[in-house]
Amino acid sequence: MERPLLVHSQFTENTWVKLNVDAQCAFATSCCQRLLPILTRAQKMEDVPIAEALLEESWAWLAGLSDPPKGDGGHFEESIRPGEGENDADLCREVALQFARLNLLLNGDSREGAVVGYWNTALLDSYLYGKLDFRVCSEHDQIVDSEPLMEQEFARQRRDLFLLLRRNEFHVTVRNMWKRSMLEDILVITNSGSQ
Repeated sequence: MERPLLVHSQFTENTWVKLNVDAQCAFATSCCQRLLPILTRAQKMEDVPIAEALLEESWAWLAGLSDPPKGDGGHFEESIRPGEGENDADLCREVALQFARLNLLLNGDSREGAVVGYWNTALLDSYLYGKLDFRVCSEHDQIVDSEPLMEQEFARQRRDLFLLLRRNEFHVTVRNMWKRSMLEDILVITNSGSQ
C-alpha cells in the first residue's frame, strides 16, 4: 500500500503546476499562515512580527489591496532563528525555513513554492513521529498518515488547491482564504477540519 503522504505530495505537485503564479503564492501563504502559532507557542515573540508582516504583505497583495511584497528575497531565514537549547528548536527551525521559502516565492523564485505544501506535511510527519515516539517504518508511516492532524492538513491543502484551481473571483477567494487560515493552526484539530 502506497503511503498516503506520498500520494498527497504527488497530488499537490501535479496540481501546483496548473496554478498561475498568484495562486501558487496564495497556496504557499495559506500553508505558512497555519504555522505562525508555532512561533507564538514557542514564545518566539520577537519572530512573530517578522512572520506576521510577511503574511500580511502577501495576503494584502494577493487580495488586491496593495503592491507586491518587497522582501529581501534571500535572508529571511536569518531573521527567524531559534536559540540553542529551546524545546521546540527543530520545529521553529522548520517553520523559519517555510517562511524563507514563501519569501523566495514572493520574490520570484517559483522553485521554492512547489515544496511549501510538502514541507508542511513533512513537518507534521516529523512532529507526529516524535510525539508518538515511533521509529520510522512503513507500518508507522500508515499510522502517522492517518493521525487527525495529518488528515486535517491534507484536507486543508486539497481545499485550498481546489479553490484556487477554479480561478473564479481570485481576490474574493484569497480574502476568504485569508480570513479562514488566520483561524487555523497546523498542530490543533478543529471541528471544521477541512472546512
